[in-house]
Amino acid sequence: MNDRKKLSFTRVKTISDLFPILTRKSDSLNLLSLDVFQHHLQSLLTLRDENQESFLNFIHYVDEVFSTDYHPFIRYKLETILSAATYYHDFYNEICCLSAGELSVLANFSSSYPVEVYPEYLKMFPKPVLNVIENKTNDFMIRNDLMSFVSLSLEKGVSDSEVFEQLQLQSLSSLRRQSNLWQLDSVGGPVYDSRGVQL
Repeated sequence: MNDRKKLSFTRVKTISDLFPILTRKSDSLNLLSLDVFQHHLQSLLTLRDENQESFLNFIHYVDEVFSTDYHPFIRYKLETILSAATYYHDFYNEICCLSAGELSVLANFSSSYPVEVYPEYLKMFPKPVLNVIENKTNDFMIRNDLMSFVSLSLEKGVSDSEVFEQLQLQSLSSLRRQSNLWQLDSVGGPVYDSRGVQL
């Protein structure tokens, strides 16, 4: 583990250890609707005992991968962890085959959406798609761009198999460029990367 990284959860050994951090950093979660936050929190509070060790491993994976030596990205970590708690609680049979990396891709992308869309996302982003995205880059924000590429391609009527082939064969820069162009088109304004640079 890189000691220079701004890790946030090194002292989290139990699920209960996470709650003081959630309390201290609650302001960073103000983009989540109250209903979504309460659902995630209830999922976390009632997580099955037999799934807690796996979930704790997931928390430490997110802490490591979402950290850099200059920024802890605490909001993204907490939103992803809370989203994953609901996947663990409500959809465990569907996500138990996913690696921590694959689940982090799905949970991070899902984190800003209502829980009602989670079943749809489980169908839209099967394990092979998540695996390709996980292995395409270690950057969690770029992974989100690739998820947007998949969802927007499907929305435009591209077949599942063609989207998967493009995801496998096209370069990372090409996939990101297309994804950002579509996102730009859908929001009607400029799109910025994690540094605030317009794409």
